Amino acid sequence: MGGFLVDQAIFAVVGGIVLYRAGAGASPTVGSPVYDRSALIVFGLELAYELVLLAVLGQTVGCLAAGVKVVRQEDSGLPGWGRAARRVATASLPAVIPVLGLVFLVACYGWMFRDPRRQGLHDKAAGTLVIDVRRTRTYGAP
Repeated sequence: MGGFLVDQAIFAVVGGIVLYRAGAGASPTVGSPVYDRSALIVFGLELAYELVLLAVLGQTVGCLAAGVKVVRQEDSGLPGWGRAARRVATASLPAVIPVLGLVFLVACYGWMFRDPRRQGLHDKAAGTLVIDVRRTRTYGAP
């Protein structure tokens, strides 16, 4: 969860910069064409950021700060493009649906607190685990 929060803080700053540079100023109007375009750009950048870093390194900046890494469930290798895409899509794409997206996001990440392998729904969909690289402890170990 700490890594997720760090990544969201990064994109809060990125989003503010994009909105400002797009001409939305200090108080953008939600629903205005400038705001909507800028929000879509930030959302796309966030998806690309997470997809590329998880596929290639198994870690985002947030994961690195939290000391965790995302790996394949069966052999602890890097997730690769397919699994990273499934993981990112499962966690992020429902967020575009007002209210229900937020409910799903909470369920997706909250699932790890009740799962014996500490997998969120996005990890289950992608067949990934999160490992603690500081202590080389696997959260999903049976």
